[in-house]
Amino acid sequence: MTYFFDICDTLYRSNTTMDFIRYYLPDQKRYYSWVFFLLVVSKKSPIFYLLILLTKLTSVDCHKKLALWLLKGESKQQLEQVAREYYGVYLSERKNSEVMSLLEEIKMTGAEVHLLSATIDPVAKAIAEALNLTYFSSQLAFDAEGICEGKLQWDASGKKDKFVSEALLTSGDFTITTDNYTDLTLVKRARKANVIVYSELEKRKWPDQASITFIRIN
Repeated sequence: MTYFFDICDTLYRSNTTMDFIRYYLPDQKRYYSWVFFLLVVSKKSPIFYLLILLTKLTSVDCHKKLALWLLKGESKQQLEQVAREYYGVYLSERKNSEVMSLLEEIKMTGAEVHLLSATIDPVAKAIAEALNLTYFSSQLAFDAEGICEGKLQWDASGKKDKFVSEALLTSGDFTITTDNYTDLTLVKRARKANVIVYSELEKRKWPDQASITFIRIN
């Protein structure tokens, strides 16, 4: 059996990409970029609602796209270094203990476990190193000198099925643990699925099938 764990709002109560950028910009004293980022993500900002409209019209996550643009010009080495700091200072304090306990129990059996997330690779790498796991994630684009281009080279959103199929070439059944409704195809394919929910309303949108176990986070 192979096990896959989502990251954002599954292992950690965080949108790890956006929270990393929120952490990174003031840490690097990029205050103007930080203020602009806050305008992008604040529900009190008209820019936030304009981007919602653009997202609906284009089917592109405009908040994320604009936030990633703010990383343009940063070195891969620096992003990975700060991602490790971000994990230790911020993210490690936001673990979902129920899900993390499940992960540790599975690891103790010696089973094959992968992290499976659309978060950016500096963050996924820092988490994978801390948990001693392999990972599949979105990848930032870097030039030949390792400078971030402010966009994704590879977006894992909607493409997790591909990684799962490749990982299962030498094995068959799998279990997935996720909160993402966009992972519904994988949830239906899995022998067992642990679905993370934060409310009864969230729980109702998922199908009622025997293979799904709901983990309610308070």
